[in-house]
Amino acid sequence: MVLSMDALDMALLRKEGEPGVTSEDETGEVLKVTGAEVNQATKRVTIYEVRTGEPRTIPQAMLRATLRKTHKLPLEPDWNGRRIFSIQPTVPYVQRAGVCFLHPSMPERPLYDSWGLATCLSAHLADPVSHAHNKHPKEWLRKEDAERRTREEEDRRLQKEQLSAQAAILTAMAGRQQPVDDLPLYVSDKPPKRRKPRG
Repeated sequence: MVLSMDALDMALLRKEGEPGVTSEDETGEVLKVTGAEVNQATKRVTIYEVRTGEPRTIPQAMLRATLRKTHKLPLEPDWNGRRIFSIQPTVPYVQRAGVCFLHPSMPERPLYDSWGLATCLSAHLADPVSHAHNKHPKEWLRKEDAERRTREEEDRRLQKEQLSAQAAILTAMAGRQQPVDDLPLYVSDKPPKRRKPRG
């Protein structure tokens, strides 16, 4: 008998038996699943993320609610509505090297501390940017805003240097001396565009 992952998960949850032990479906056929391991001492269950195969250990009391969770990812609409977790691994798990930008080991951490941003200990992420968008949207916007301002200041500095160099060339060609610092620097009068926070 072949069951889909959803049907298998529901068949295991419908019965009073714990996941990882023998259970029966509606037809009376015995199902034996070894993918969900139960630690009897602490009553915790190992489940697996459907997209990455990453194992997670959760309290057995939260198993039903956790298996009912579905994706709501704005960056990946193909996954919206699909289940997040399964009792058995769906793909082989490969541990990733991605680290959250708020991790204490990041070189920018002293700057983020001065801004009062929280610390996140998430490591081994498959997609750190998606993690940041979903888990730390306000902190991510603050970081992007600061980077944008830094880029704009650098562009203004480079523009001023370029204007100074052009003015020096022009004054040398004209044979007259004019102070370079008196040249006007164009700065827009428009207010900067603000991004709407995701939420």
